[in-house]
Amino acid sequence: MLSLDALVEKAEKRSVRLQELRARAEATRLAVDAASPLPNPELRLAPMNLNEFADGNVGLRPMLRMTFPRPFESAASTSAARAADAEARSAVLAEQQALEAEVRWAFDDVALLDAELETLARVAETRRTLATRVAEGVELSVATAVERSLAELSSVDAAQNLADLGQRRSEAASHLLDLAGLDAATPLVLESTQSGTRTLLELPNERALVEEALRHDPRIAAIGARIDAASAKLGFERSKQWPWFGLVGLGYQLGPAVKPGFMMQVGVELPIFDSNRAAVTASDATLTAETLSLASEVERVGLQVRELLRRARSAEALVMQFRAQVEQATGRASAASNAAIAAQGLDVVRALELQERQALVELRLLRLTRNYRVAVAELRRALGGRLPKATKAAPPAPP
Repeated sequence: MLSLDALVEKAEKRSVRLQELRARAEATRLAVDAASPLPNPELRLAPMNLNEFADGNVGLRPMLRMTFPRPFESAASTSAARAADAEARSAVLAEQQALEAEVRWAFDDVALLDAELETLARVAETRRTLATRVAEGVELSVATAVERSLAELSSVDAAQNLADLGQRRSEAASHLLDLAGLDAATPLVLESTQSGTRTLLELPNERALVEEALRHDPRIAAIGARIDAASAKLGFERSKQWPWFGLVGLGYQLGPAVKPGFMMQVGVELPIFDSNRAAVTASDATLTAETLSLASEVERVGLQVRELLRRARSAEALVMQFRAQVEQATGRASAASNAAIAAQGLDVVRALELQERQALVELRLLRLTRNYRVAVAELRRALGGRLPKATKAAPPAPP
């Protein structure tokens, strides 16, 4: 017997795409550490003239040169690396959420088809029994040949519907097994199949769902990292509008008489020909665009969750309304048909027809429940794969 959590775990382990994205995320994480250190100092022996070798007057001039990053330069490179890391982790989370949501829906789909198969099997059995009773009535001149033909065709139709639904269940089971990386010949018996199909979920209010979706939206964190990177880049570009010490060199000059002389070299970058105004303006526009992107994503998530919640609540209302209407009626129908069949009187055929109608009503309820579960699955995907609260048991299903 396979549980939902076990299937999700197996699907994540076998997903090559998820492994690829995790490897890329690990590479970007290591790139963050590589972006932060200061540049190494440089040891130089210069200048050395070749004619000094011929004269025997070789002079050694060692010098240690150091370059210093501008203000915000290290922060800009680190923030850019962190933004790339956030993008990679966002891709991992999005793939993981999509895979989990697909497995959860495939699990629900197989469970719902199992319940429909059970109900439709009762319909087919009832129609076979009805066809037999009508055939017996024809022999006793109680029923007509037309009634017998109608009963036989009804039985054949129910058997074909059962076969079609069985094929759908086989395809859904194969898809679920493929996702989990299991052999297609593995018998698929789901844990808590029947209870899951007749369960209505406790959904929080709209605000709580929107907050849950924003917390688990992988794009939000990535956009936040891009905003930090754009802000650091803007500070760095602004710092390039001012003069800055490009390098500082310190060393000694050792001549033929071995008399050391102190040396110092300073390089200053002067923003004369290019004030870097265009780069500052471009960085400022990028920061504005990233900020608007965050607002746009928050708006999109809110609209999506509200729409999916309305769809789920509408489907839930249909299930509850239909269940309330048929609960008492199906209870009375079950008692009446069982009593008529036990008495073996003239009402047996009508009792069998009543049983068939009762099973069809239950099948209708299951299909309304399917629409509800589809709506919940879409909402669950928007929330990051899981609903924030546990399920609650619905009222008992009609017998």
